[in-house]
Amino acid sequence: MPNISKKPVRQRLSLAGSMKNAQVDVDAQLIRDFAVITAGEAIGHFMWIDQTFMSQVVEAGNAKRQGVKVRFTHPGLCNDGLGKFLGRAKSYRLDGNIVRADLHVSEVADESPDGKLGSYILRMAEKEPDMLGASIVFYHDPDAEKEFIEENEDDEGDFVSPDKANEDDLMHARLDSLVSTDVVDDPAANPGGFLSAPQELAALGELACRYIFGMRDAEPPAEIFGGLRPQRVREFIREFLSRNDLTISGDTPTALSGDENMGDKKSVKEVLTAMQKAFPEDAEFAMASAISGLSVIEAKAEYCDKLQAELAKVKTEAAEALAIQTAEVTRLTEENAGIKKDLLTGTEGAEHVPEPEAASKEAAMAAAEKVAEARVGAEPGLSYQQAYAEAYQAEIAKNPAIDGA
Repeated sequence: MPNISKKPVRQRLSLAGSMKNAQVDVDAQLIRDFAVITAGEAIGHFMWIDQTFMSQVVEAGNAKRQGVKVRFTHPGLCNDGLGKFLGRAKSYRLDGNIVRADLHVSEVADESPDGKLGSYILRMAEKEPDMLGASIVFYHDPDAEKEFIEENEDDEGDFVSPDKANEDDLMHARLDSLVSTDVVDDPAANPGGFLSAPQELAALGELACRYIFGMRDAEPPAEIFGGLRPQRVREFIREFLSRNDLTISGDTPTALSGDENMGDKKSVKEVLTAMQKAFPEDAEFAMASAISGLSVIEAKAEYCDKLQAELAKVKTEAAEALAIQTAEVTRLTEENAGIKKDLLTGTEGAEHVPEPEAASKEAAMAAAEKVAEARVGAEPGLSYQQAYAEAYQAEIAKNPAIDGA
């Protein structure tokens, strides 16, 4: 089953939609009623398309006032889609178990560097409609998909599709946003949705095979394998060969004593069930491991790495939070100390006159004593107390700050 992540995931979805019953108006450059998607299994994507998903496609398609862009095949590894614009799909609608729309072919499509794409598609739809199909590019809504799974679990915690036709209990797709509705070759025969030049397909196949069979060390782009990790694909192929007693002789895999019934081959549901039991607290990881073709042991090893990374992240965040907290404590401590100092030294903003220093008082008293002694000796009948009092008052007059000492 596809990986359910915490954010919308982009995916190409090719189904048995086609131009077979479409109405072609070459003069108006219009293809009416072509099939965008059809209800049922999305072959090769481990997903089930139900009425809810189709209604979401209709709503998303009609929400774009100018229509949804349509390209001549999906952008691939060897091209970015520039020059592939065909036109816009409009008037999305439900027709039983099919979503249909109208393709308005742009005049610009005939000015493409790749030739007159618009005229070519119109002629193909008119003369060879069974050779064309549609493939949408969209983003999953992982939260809605997870919620639907949880609402339809049995007593053992396994997902059971409410649609009886969904015998393998494939995940029901949910739409976050619709990117494009592209024209491809027969999607039922080619789930990948590519309409590439033969040399491009050959080049990609050569690149993938060289890596899988150990003739190349550098990993090829993951898009070759539908987004799966190339290393996992190589490991799966090698395990498959070993499990079925197959070897590579020259350029051809040769069966030595393999069991044609492949009794040990597990269904998608069995693999997912094993992963869910191994990781009961992390349904997202269980699904990702199942689609990646991991064994339970390999998945547990990866889960340890995942937990280790999460632990390191938590430690880093905790250290950063502690540093912020420490700085705040220091700031508050300093601010509190400043307020205390203001309270002890006087009212903030008022002029404060400090108390006279003891040394100033003693100096005034000593000076008064010398003056008193001199006067008593020079003025008969003058008492020492009177002379000292008068001398000390004179010192106060010089320095009023010592008054009251």
